[in-house]
Amino acid sequence: MSGDMCGGAAGGGMRGEMGLLTGAPPDFVTVAGVRYAVHTTHRNWIRFDSLMSDPDCPAPDKLIGALRLCYVRRLPPDAAAALDAAVGFYLCGDERPARGGALGSAQRRAYSFAHDAKYIYAAFL
Repeated sequence: MSGDMCGGAAGGGMRGEMGLLTGAPPDFVTVAGVRYAVHTTHRNWIRFDSLMSDPDCPAPDKLIGALRLCYVRRLPPDAAAALDAAVGFYLCGDERPARGGALGSAQRRAYSFAHDAKYIYAAFL
């Protein structure tokens, strides 16, 4: 994964910068030095979050589902590296949970797209 993952050339690449909000959004991740296009719609990433947070979904199903949600045309050959890059993209380069844990599984989550959808929607009105 590269440092330009979160901000792209136009965005500056540093977390917390306005470039992330005002510049061109990233549309790829870098795995083993190769760029792979990723889906960038919020709906895909809400589905990704729900899938990765589902305690009833078996790990192999999470892996397959997450990769299908994230990557546009082709997948990196290393599935573990592909998932790490997808999670890094989702977290915008912030620290990732320990390997083997679902997003938000180690701590109580501050929000849930499923339970808080109406509040999240209202925040944008």
